[in-house]
Amino acid sequence: MTLRVDRIENSDGLNGFKTSKVQNGMAKAWMNYSQISPLIKDSFNFSSITDHSQANFSHHLTNSMANTGYCAQVTWCYGDADAASGAFYYNYAPGQRLTWATGYSHINQFGSNDNGTSNDCLILNVSHHGEAA
Repeated sequence: MTLRVDRIENSDGLNGFKTSKVQNGMAKAWMNYSQISPLIKDSFNFSSITDHSQANFSHHLTNSMANTGYCAQVTWCYGDADAASGAFYYNYAPGQRLTWATGYSHINQFGSNDNGTSNDCLILNVSHHGEAA
């Protein structure tokens, strides 16, 4: 059985939204992984990760983004109690400034612990929002 709708409304018909708003607002890719292992614990539309060096990883998408204007977000945790967000996050090839990519993203955390050095994280969460190809 197939259900095709253009709009979803509550039972009184007063409040609703177009189904395209649901699609446009969803993360097109997300992943939870450990940089220490490195091991992907759970993901959607990420196929693999590459460990370039300490706190320096690439994330490879199963299906590319439509363009390089997507929003990439990241949060991380070093242990059970430590939590942080933000990073030097960019979606171009390591060593190739201004060469934007739709098929992968790259993270290089900086000053990510109390003494200002970068370390691999126990838990790192990544999501990409934008138009899927």
